[in-house]
This record gives sequence, structure tokens and C-alpha cells, in this order.
Amino acid sequence: MLLVEGNATELSDWYLSLSTNSGAMAFARNISKYTSFSIDRLSYDEENDDTIFHPWFYQSQYADGDTSSDRSQSHRGRAFGLWVPQLPVINTVLNYGKSSLLWGSLGLYRTDESAPDLCLIPLPLNHDDICDSEEEDEENYIEQYPDVEITENDLWITSEQVRELLKYNGDYSELPSSARCGGSHHPDLINEFKKANHAAERHATNREQLFKAAIYLLSKYPDECRGERKEISPEKWRDCIQAHKNEIPPLFHTNEEVILKILRSAANGKG
Repeated sequence: MLLVEGNATELSDWYLSLSTNSGAMAFARNISKYTSFSIDRLSYDEENDDTIFHPWFYQSQYADGDTSSDRSQSHRGRAFGLWVPQLPVINTVLNYGKSSLLWGSLGLYRTDESAPDLCLIPLPLNHDDICDSEEEDEENYIEQYPDVEITENDLWITSEQVRELLKYNGDYSELPSSARCGGSHHPDLINEFKKANHAAERHATNREQLFKAAIYLLSKYPDECRGERKEISPEKWRDCIQAHKNEIPPLFHTNEEVILKILRSAANGKG
């Protein structure tokens, strides 16, 4: 989805005013010369047999629940064309031939002057589960992000970038940061996304803490963690953790349903 500076209503008007990218065949709109984005705002309500029209953009919410007045995010969608990874990703690809996106945001290449400050951010794999959850407890919000890796074959260089390189005798390290990126990155947006990533990293650390304790107790009390057919039972595994919690370090996750959900993912190979 897009994380964008601006008011949701005004951004919807801006998005609808853009030309369409006929080559994408997904109702994508050109948000810059090389980049387009399609917002998938239609979904189907099976229970009521009705089509749902989601908003193009929503006002962003802060962690404390307050709504931002000058920052919005799009409904989920699909990105096309050239997007600019953050510099650490580009440098890693240049040095090692490949890099993880590190949950990183992607910037626009050569943003049109009329386009607002924006960046592309990934949705968690379990985005729908998080949105549908009625629990307010923070520990229920466990984002699971895809492990996206890019290689040299995923990088493109445009004629504009070639001309910039020629000005500096082909030395990439001598390029000004704006030319090196091929477009403008927006620190405020990226910093906000990094804060969200920090929360995701914290959740990952808490899950790892639970996994270590769970594996320790599984090895120590295997019979208490297995079902009748000697298979690992997430329910019995959870009960074992609760019964022997004085033998392990204090866990961040204390809600039994959350612990069970994480153990089920581990037992099914999805952790």
C-alpha cells in the first residue's frame, strides 16, 4: 500500500485525476513517469452477497489510536514500474549480488512535481486477520512479513542515471544522494515506517523468546507436549508451558490463546 503525505479526501481526488497505465491491465494509474499503482478497492461480502467499495485512502492512525491530519495510506493495491529501494539494499546488491528488502519501503523514481510525498510499504501476510481481530491487546497483533529478496537482475538503470554517472566518471560512490537514489526519498515517511518496523521486530523478538522456552520444555517434558499418537499437540504444549513457567524466564506473551496461536504456527511449519 502507499503511505502518503496529505488528506485522504484530497488524495482520492488526486489519484482519480491521474492517467491510467493501459499496459498494466489492472486499472493502474501513473503516479510518476516510470511508476504506476492500482488500488484494489473492490471486495465481496459473501455473507450478504454484496460488493464492498473501500475508500481509496484512509487517514493514518498513530499507535495510540489518534488519527493523523496530514498523513494517509491507500487501500491495498499492486505496484508496477520502477521503485527505488533504500540505499542499504542497493549497496548490498552491488556488493553481494542480492539483498533482502528488510521490510523496507520503496520510493518513487523521479517523482512528478505534482505528486505528493509518498512511499510504497508492504502489507503483513496476516493483514486480514489483524484487521478482523476484535482484541485490543497489543500482543495479538503479530505481523508476519514476506521475506522478499532482490538480485542484480531486479535492478534497472535508466538513461538519466547513466548521464549522472558520466558526470562523476562512473563512480557510484561520488554521486550526490539524490542522484544515487534516482529519486527523492522522504525521511519523515520512511522514519515513520521504520517505527512500525521496530514494532514488528519487537514482536519477532518476543516470539523468538517464546519459541526458545517452548523448545526447552518440549525437550525436557516431551510426553506432556504430545498427543495420543505422539504428535506434538499445540494445546498440550501450551499447557506444559503454563505448568512449568517457573522454570523459564518470564514471557512477554501471557495470553493463553496468543501462545496457542504462535505454537500452532510453529507446529505447522509457519513460524
